[in-house]
Formats: sequence, C-alpha cells, structure tokens
Amino acid sequence: MERTQFLSFITIAAGFVLTQFSLILYLPSQHLIAESIGLNPQEMAYALSTALCGYAAGQLFWGTLSDFFGRKNALLTAAISGGITAFAIPNCHSAANFDLLLATLTFFQAAYNSIGYALIYDTFPPAKTAKIIATISIFMAITPVIAPRISLTITDNWGWTMLFKALSVYSLLLSLGIMAQIKRRRVSSVRPKLTTGFASLMRNWPYLRYCLTLALAFSTFILFQQNAKPIFTQVMQVNDMQYATLYALAASPYLLSTIAVRKWIQRIPVKKLTKTGTGFLVTGYLTLLIGGLFPDWALSQTFGWLGVMISMIGTGIVMPGSKIGAISSVNSQVGSASSGMKFIQIGSSIVVTWIAADIMDTQNITNTLWVLAGCAVIAAALNYLESYQAPQETLAAEPAELSA
Repeated sequence: MERTQFLSFITIAAGFVLTQFSLILYLPSQHLIAESIGLNPQEMAYALSTALCGYAAGQLFWGTLSDFFGRKNALLTAAISGGITAFAIPNCHSAANFDLLLATLTFFQAAYNSIGYALIYDTFPPAKTAKIIATISIFMAITPVIAPRISLTITDNWGWTMLFKALSVYSLLLSLGIMAQIKRRRVSSVRPKLTTGFASLMRNWPYLRYCLTLALAFSTFILFQQNAKPIFTQVMQVNDMQYATLYALAASPYLLSTIAVRKWIQRIPVKKLTKTGTGFLVTGYLTLLIGGLFPDWALSQTFGWLGVMISMIGTGIVMPGSKIGAISSVNSQVGSASSGMKFIQIGSSIVVTWIAADIMDTQNITNTLWVLAGCAVIAAALNYLESYQAPQETLAAEPAELSA
C-alpha cells in the first residue's frame, strides 16, 4: 500500500473507531452518569435506545447524501458538528437534554460508518476492498476490548464529563485528517430519486440476508456491551474491580477471530463464513443462558466464561463477513447500500435494546440473556435454513490480486 493510500486508510479507520467510541465509551460509566443527571437504571437503559435512534437516522441520511454531494463534504460536516455536540453533553442537567444530545451526537458520528464502506470503494482498487474492510474490522474489534478500561480510567481520574470532551477533541482532530487525506471527488450529474437506491436494495435478497445477519449480530453485541458488568458480576461471579480486566480477556476471541477473517476472506466463500460465525454465536449465547439459569456457582461460572468466549468468536466472524457480503452483493449506488446496511443494523438494535430495557431486572440478568439467545437463534436460522445460491458469494476469484 502506497503512502497516500495508507494515510487515507488510517483516516477512514479512525472514523470507524470514533463511531464505536461514541456508542460504547460511556456504557461502563453509565451508573455515574445516571446518578449525576438523576436517572434510574431502566431510564439509563432507554438512553441507549434513544442514542441508537439518532445513529439509525444518521445511517439512512449520510450515505445517500454523500452519493449526491460528495463524501468529503458530508464527512467534514459530520465531524465538526459531532465535535461541537460532544462538547455540549457534559453541560446537561436533565434526562431529556442528555437523551437529545446523545442522539444528536450519534446521528453525526454515524456518518463515518455510513459513508466509510463507500469511501473504501472510492479510494482503493476493487481487488483490495475486501481485505481493507477486514483490516478495518480489526480496528473495530480492538475498540470494545479496550473501551471499558479507557472509560473507567478517564472517569476515575477526571469524571464522566471528560469522556465526551475527549470524543469532541477526537472528532475535531479527525476533521483535520479528512481535510488533508480524503480527496474531493466529482459528484455525478445523474442524481436519481433518493428512494431509487433503497427500493432496488429491498429486492436484493442476498444483500438483505447479510444485512439482517449483521443486524442481529450487532444487536447481541451492543446489548452485551450494555449489560457486560451485570453479566460478569452475576453470572461469572467477579467483583467490580476485576470486571474491566477480565472483560478484556474474555472479549479477546472477538479480536482474534476478526484478525482471522482477514486471512480467511481470501479463500473461503462469504456465505460459508457467516454461516459458521452464526453457529458460534448461537452456541455461545445459549451456553451463557444456561450459565445464568444454573444456581450452582461453579457451573454458572464455567458456562458463563465458555458462553462469552464462544459468542465473541462468532461475533468476530459474523460482523466483518456479513458487511463484506452485503456490499459485494450490489453493483451500483454503494453509498445507498452502505447506508441501508447500517440502517437495518441499527434499526434492529433499537428494537432489541428497547425490549431488553422493558423487561430489565437489575437483580437478575436472565431476562437479558434470553433476548441475547433469541437474536442469535434467528441469525443462525437465516443462514442455515435458506437454500438459494447468492451471486458474488466468494471474494476469492482473484487470489493473486487479493493477496497483493
């Protein structure tokens, strides 16, 4: 990869990481935020669903906007606006203001995910795009592993407000990188109606299947992130001080399997990859559910650790594999395809986190574990029960170029 492309890659990857931090960095410290603003645990759980609503709206908006007005213009607008919004959040003094600003922040930060995949196709040769997406997935896999430690360290030393100030600085610095590294490309003079791209995508079953698989995998992932602390303390019997360190250990299979996908994607059909990943996903969350149902301490801890690690392997395979599969299933209007994929992903997670918040029991995590297991079962069913042969299922048609 030449120097210019490498710097563009780093800028794009940094945008994806910022999107994840905007969603999950505050979660380990949400109890402190709730106490400061005056929210009860259930209201704080609904705050995540509100944030995901803003994120979903952003997914639908930014990718399509970038098809019409240019990737760089859209990204700069989102980066600067997101930085200002993040800086304003620490000044919230009510639940309504916090929810509104958090949703606004995730709306702007969604631009990087929404536009990012289309930007990859604009910037890199077609033979390298699958490998680039898989590599960026590694960065995205590192983020949730380190986020709890970063969050707790910042909160312990400077308070929860510094979390959002740090996101503000990150966003504004990223805007400088966008100005320097993202090329301004000529926008096509042919501008179809906004609904045209989405209408054609809704008739593309391979694309929809990958999007739905991604949506369910992400829903389990974000719900697990939100409830990681009670899962570790109630099911796996660790104390609050051990939580952040042991979570990083338990989540490491997610990172390792994402790294493995970068190699496998060159020689294993995407359909087979996602099918295998959903198998791990459903096995892991069902095992974790069994651990939550066992009253015996030793069995609960054993099944809890096994369940988390197996489900993290599945997540690390399914998420990058389904993203690559969805984007490779379309031949035009990649910005709309990227937006549509992320909108379906986030829309599903809104529903799942809302259901989980509605049946939430702070003293017993079992209800949440049932939701996690149910999503995993549906994801596996989508991949194991369908019988069609999707086009462009393998990205290994040009192994020499992919390995370059």
